[in-house]
Amino acid sequence: MMKVSKEAIEKKSKRTSEYNIHSHLVFTLLLNFIMGVHTQYSENIRNQFLHPV
Repeated sequence: MMKVSKEAIEKKSKRTSEYNIHSHLVFTLLLNFIMGVHTQYSENIRNQFLHPV
C-alpha cells in the first residue's frame, strides 16, 4: 500500500515537473516572440493608438 502510493506520488511529481519545464519553455518562447514583435512594431502600434486614422 505504502509502496504503491509512493510510486504514484513519484510518477505524478515527475509528470508535473515535465509539465512545468514544458510550460516554462513555451512561456519563454512566447515571451521572446512577443518582445520581438513589440520592438519591431511598437512604433507603428504607438502611432496608430496616439494618432488613429
